[in-house]
Amino acid sequence: MHLKIKIGRRRLEFGRRKKNNDASGFSGEIMLPQTLTAQEYRQNMQFVAGMRARDDSVVPQSCLCFLPYCCNLEAGGIKTIFLMLEALQKNCGTKLYINIYPPLATRDREKDYEAAIRKKFPSLRFSLVQPEEAGYVDIAVCTLWITAFELAKFNRCKQKYYLVQDYEALFYPSGSVAALVDETYKFGFYGITNSTRLAEIYKGFSSSPVFRYYPGVDKSLYYPPAAKNFSKEQYSLIFYGRPSNQRNCFELISLICRRIKDALKDKIEIISVGEDYQPKDYRLDKIVCNKGRVCSMQKLAELYRRCDIGISFITTPTFSYQHLEYMASGLCLVTNEQPGIADFVKDGENAVVCPMIVSVIAERIIELVNNPAQMEFLSRNAVQTVRQFDWDNCGKSVCGFIGNKKTI
Repeated sequence: MHLKIKIGRRRLEFGRRKKNNDASGFSGEIMLPQTLTAQEYRQNMQFVAGMRARDDSVVPQSCLCFLPYCCNLEAGGIKTIFLMLEALQKNCGTKLYINIYPPLATRDREKDYEAAIRKKFPSLRFSLVQPEEAGYVDIAVCTLWITAFELAKFNRCKQKYYLVQDYEALFYPSGSVAALVDETYKFGFYGITNSTRLAEIYKGFSSSPVFRYYPGVDKSLYYPPAAKNFSKEQYSLIFYGRPSNQRNCFELISLICRRIKDALKDKIEIISVGEDYQPKDYRLDKIVCNKGRVCSMQKLAELYRRCDIGISFITTPTFSYQHLEYMASGLCLVTNEQPGIADFVKDGENAVVCPMIVSVIAERIIELVNNPAQMEFLSRNAVQTVRQFDWDNCGKSVCGFIGNKKTI
């Protein structure tokens, strides 16, 4: 089976339609959930009804987390999961069990992945197990939607939780896979989400209690320059450019870049990061300087600090970690208007928030470049805003939700 899973606001791909005549011919997104039997489904719904009726206070001394494989442990969504697990361990002394699903092809690959996790998160103490090896645990948590089917089968716990970092049905065209994603929200697990809008969506499907957390941002890496000059001859704009991923709105950003470069000429430098591509292939030659994939987080943070404006669009009801990283680095954030960012991004207060209209966004950026005082005002407020985004506080708040009785 072809297996290529990326977390957060990135395309997910479990399998390709097979050319040979096997039992189904369908991709993993369709076939993997079919391992949940009707009896297991009914047992889960009975479990959840009992869990919510009891509404116990649980101190999670043990936790089983169902986790997808992700080749990039720096990806925002996967990193969030591990930081949450670290918080459980730090605040509650939780013994952690991790199950990788879908399972890796060989034991050697599993060992390699375990070693990579331990290297990236050295303070995290965990055992990589099959679900039956975890025994009875206080809580069990699913993450990516496909792992919710495994959690539905697992009833050897006191409570079940669903960490929802995006409305994942929107990762797919309307159809079978999107319907399966929506179905996981009806399993009835307690919800943990990163935006008020996501909490509303999840609660609308499940009627379960949901907690909205504020994430953290690494301020030792992302911070503003000591002395930033807002009045200068040329300003630098940076954006996340990935032509291969439609969800990052590369087409619209390209049109915006052409307009602002045409209007501002040498007064604006436009930088793209995120993917290796040739600007000339998208009529961006002499308009955009593409840095491609910047593998060093330190170098990426340094690049942010030398820029003035950061464009970050997201079309699903959550935020991007780039929103936080841009703001923490002292950039003036330009983003699209949507309910997922409304918890902390405010137009005219700490960012430029626009309708998704090319002419309007280009006009707002041009106005910003010609108004250094406004740029400075938004930049300073952005830095102030993200001071509240701290992983330690985030972890404590999530642990508080898990440890207390729930209210609907």
